[in-house]
Amino acid sequence: YIPRNVTQSVRNINSKPAHVQILFAPPGRENYLEEVSPLHDAQPINYAATNTLARKYGVVNLPEVDWQDLNCVDNDRV
Repeated sequence: YIPRNVTQSVRNINSKPAHVQILFAPPGRENYLEEVSPLHDAQPINYAATNTLARKYGVVNLPEVDWQDLNCVDNDRV
């Protein structure tokens, strides 16, 4: 459960693919993931396009975070 207006993120620091299951309630925002995925698959990422799409769904994209500064990464295990 993630309440409204709470910043959250998912990051895979392993070399193996990860799968994330997300339930949206109320429904509708799952369409955002369907539309934004191809934009993130293309390199380099077109951030102007992803931000425009995010606004359509009420999503706010925040800038990248240096996870190591947050002590979220165990460098001995990566």
